[in-house]
Amino acid sequence: MTAITFKQRFLLLLLCALFWGVEAAASVQTADSVASRKLYRYEITEWRLGLKTNLLADAVLPANLGMEVELAKHFSLDVTGGFSQTNVVFPCEDTRVYGFTPEIRYWPKKALRKGHFFGLHSNVVWYTSRWSDGLIYQNISDRDPAWSVGLTYGYLLGIGKNDRWGLEFYLGAGYGHYVQKVGQWNADDAAWYKVDVQDKRYLGLTRAGINLIYRFDMKKVNVYDYNE
Repeated sequence: MTAITFKQRFLLLLLCALFWGVEAAASVQTADSVASRKLYRYEITEWRLGLKTNLLADAVLPANLGMEVELAKHFSLDVTGGFSQTNVVFPCEDTRVYGFTPEIRYWPKKALRKGHFFGLHSNVVWYTSRWSDGLIYQNISDRDPAWSVGLTYGYLLGIGKNDRWGLEFYLGAGYGHYVQKVGQWNADDAAWYKVDVQDKRYLGLTRAGINLIYRFDMKKVNVYDYNE
């Protein structure tokens, strides 16, 4: 057997030292890379959006559209608007109506799913209506629309297997106030005459409807720092 010389031992130890140094440097670099790398966690939030039209209002208003957004598990925001610039209600000869209704809803089970709901709503309406007897009913001014606030109870009935289509049935009651002028318009003089100003407040029905609704399932991806 050939003896290992001093020179060979020295070279062997030198190679071992170099290998150990490279391995240690690589380990330090890997540790630093892991430590400097940010870790994130992802959370997917599912929510619903609904588009609707009031079938009862469609009978008297040419256009109305509503949108409802799920805000939380048990809450949603519903906003409905409508307008008309034609004769829509007999015995009116001409009617112009603009209005909208925002409503916050509470759902005992889950928002925009089949079941009962309760709401807090407000109505704001501008109108001009000329009847067959010649009298015109109109807001006292554009800055003073008719308004009301009230509570709503309703039920959402699902249609079909995929739970997209639905029918909403609801009634609302509360307090309302409007100031209107009632009179006749003289086109020759471009002026009102026989004008009576009516300031009225009431307690009673403030909204009612049967809505046809289509619901969309939406998703939102939230990104969080893992260390937070």
